[in-house]
Amino acid sequence: MFELAVGDDEIRIEDILGEIRAVMLSMPCPYCGHVPKRSVKPGEEVECKACGLRYTIKNVLSETGKEVLRKIVEQVLQKYSLKLEKVKEDVVSIFVDYANQTLCEIREFYERFNRLPTKSDLEQCLSDVTNKIMKAIADGFGKLHEEHKEIRLIIESVNGQVKSIKGSIEEIFRLLQRIPFVAVPSREVVLVGEARIVYKDDKGQLKEVPLPRGETVIGRDPYGFEVQARMPSGTLGLGIFDATVSRRHLRIFYDGKTVFVEDLGSTNGTRINGEKLRPHEKYVAKNGDEIIIGASGSKLTIKFLY
Repeated sequence: MFELAVGDDEIRIEDILGEIRAVMLSMPCPYCGHVPKRSVKPGEEVECKACGLRYTIKNVLSETGKEVLRKIVEQVLQKYSLKLEKVKEDVVSIFVDYANQTLCEIREFYERFNRLPTKSDLEQCLSDVTNKIMKAIADGFGKLHEEHKEIRLIIESVNGQVKSIKGSIEEIFRLLQRIPFVAVPSREVVLVGEARIVYKDDKGQLKEVPLPRGETVIGRDPYGFEVQARMPSGTLGLGIFDATVSRRHLRIFYDGKTVFVEDLGSTNGTRINGEKLRPHEKYVAKNGDEIIIGASGSKLTIKFLY
């Protein structure tokens, strides 16, 4: 145990991990990572206050991808006045992996008992993983302290288990900036794949829309000219106004691994990488495929994240 004094503004690594568990348990938006003010209930469909898309607990458990988990971790670190871009990438990966393992435990619990776990349930499910992370960070600090004795922390251990790593915000920040890489052994977890539509709206702004699992129909607003993405969770205006796009122009189907694209018999057709699609024939999209809809050159790109 390192017996070193800390200031009144101390924070604890275990509190950061606990906050990640609490945030994931609140069911943040699977499309943008926004954390709701109150927890989502089983069977309830809510509208995200940040991106406007609607989702349920099942959407969170099946559609939350790595990039969204990273945004969630960023929000947690900001609560403790820690900036993600200043934290060593190895440590960020540990926190993101912990968020993903938390999600996996919640999913398994929900599928088994048809309800969300309590905070106590979740803490118990993740106890082994939490202990490994605490030990890995403590070991990393031990190595770091040999060269940087100015970093002052208190590490408390009981029967060989690291129970607490605490220090001032400044000291914790310096630790997370400089800590040597330490692998955290854990059960193998496959991050949920994520696919997105990337495009520029009529103002020239680059936009990214996560594709939910299931069907998304791209088409013109029945009462106007804005191109929309109609998803299971709701309809999203893309900020592209094109009268040459049909009302039901293009179907995109995502099963979590593969993206299928199908022209729905549109008036002005769909082209992928310059080649015109035959109506009502499915095309398997690849990462970076450029989709042009209508006659005015409105362009969408498929992007995969894993």
